[in-house]
Amino acid sequence: MLFTPGTPANGGVCGKCGGQGSATCPDGLCNNACRFQNNFDNPTCDSLVPANNPTFCQNTNDQIVAGCQATCNCRAQGLIY
Repeated sequence: MLFTPGTPANGGVCGKCGGQGSATCPDGLCNNACRFQNNFDNPTCDSLVPANNPTFCQNTNDQIVAGCQATCNCRAQGLIY
Protein backbone atom coordinates (compact mmCIF):
# COMPACT_ATOMS: atom_id res chain seq x y z
CA MET A 1 0.00 0.00 0.00
CA LEU A 2 1.31 3.41 -0.93
CA PHE A 3 1.55 5.80 2.01
CA THR A 4 0.18 9.22 1.17
CA PRO A 5 0.07 11.64 4.11
CA GLY A 6 -3.36 12.70 5.29
CA THR A 7 -5.37 10.33 3.09
CA PRO A 8 -8.26 8.10 4.15
CA ALA A 9 -6.14 5.04 3.26
CA ASN A 10 -3.98 5.68 6.32
CA GLY A 11 -6.60 7.25 8.56
CA GLY A 12 -5.76 10.89 7.84
CA VAL A 13 -3.03 12.91 9.51
CA CYS A 14 -1.35 10.61 12.06
CA GLY A 15 -3.92 7.92 11.34
CA LYS A 16 -1.34 5.24 12.13
CA CYS A 17 -0.45 6.64 15.56
CA GLY A 18 -3.53 7.88 17.37
CA GLY A 19 -4.61 10.83 15.25
CA GLN A 20 -3.65 14.46 15.08
CA GLY A 21 -3.39 16.05 18.51
CA SER A 22 -2.61 12.78 20.33
CA ALA A 23 0.49 12.38 22.49
CA THR A 24 2.14 10.37 19.70
CA CYS A 25 1.37 12.99 17.03
CA PRO A 26 2.83 16.39 17.90
CA ASP A 27 2.99 18.75 14.95
CA GLY A 28 1.22 16.27 12.66
CA LEU A 29 4.07 13.72 12.66
CA CYS A 30 3.91 10.25 14.26
CA ASN A 31 6.61 9.75 16.89
CA ASN A 32 5.79 6.24 18.08
CA ALA A 33 9.20 4.89 17.20
CA CYS A 34 10.22 1.28 17.04
CA ARG A 35 13.12 0.78 19.45
CA PHE A 36 14.67 -1.94 17.29
CA GLN A 37 16.37 -1.83 13.92
CA ASN A 38 16.66 -4.17 10.96
CA ASN A 39 20.17 -5.04 9.80
CA PHE A 40 18.74 -5.77 6.35
CA ASP A 41 16.69 -3.30 4.34
CA ASN A 42 12.95 -3.32 5.06
CA PRO A 43 11.83 -4.96 1.81
CA THR A 44 14.20 -7.83 2.60
CA CYS A 45 12.87 -8.31 6.14
CA ASP A 46 9.29 -7.88 5.00
CA SER A 47 9.74 -10.67 2.48
CA LEU A 48 11.76 -12.98 4.76
CA VAL A 49 9.70 -12.68 7.96
CA PRO A 50 6.20 -14.05 7.36
CA ALA A 51 3.49 -11.80 8.80
CA ASN A 52 1.12 -14.75 9.18
CA ASN A 53 3.54 -16.84 11.28
CA PRO A 54 3.90 -15.25 14.74
CA THR A 55 6.15 -18.05 16.03
CA PHE A 56 8.78 -17.43 13.33
CA CYS A 57 10.39 -14.61 15.32
CA GLN A 58 10.66 -16.75 18.46
CA ASN A 59 13.62 -18.66 16.99
CA THR A 60 16.37 -16.52 18.53
CA ASN A 61 19.15 -18.59 16.91
CA ASP A 62 17.93 -17.80 13.38
CA GLN A 63 20.12 -15.31 11.45
CA ILE A 64 17.08 -13.82 9.70
CA VAL A 65 15.36 -13.19 13.04
CA ALA A 66 18.56 -11.64 14.42
CA GLY A 67 18.83 -9.34 11.39
CA CYS A 68 15.16 -8.34 11.30
CA GLN A 69 14.52 -7.25 14.89
CA ALA A 70 12.37 -4.22 13.96
CA THR A 71 10.14 -6.34 11.75
CA CYS A 72 9.86 -9.07 14.40
CA ASN A 73 9.21 -6.73 17.33
CA CYS A 74 7.35 -3.77 15.85
CA ARG A 75 5.36 -4.81 12.77
CA ALA A 76 2.51 -6.42 14.74
CA GLN A 77 2.17 -3.31 16.93
CA GLY A 78 1.89 -1.10 13.85
CA LEU A 79 5.07 0.81 14.67
CA ILE A 80 6.52 0.20 11.21
CA TYR A 81 4.49 0.56 8.05
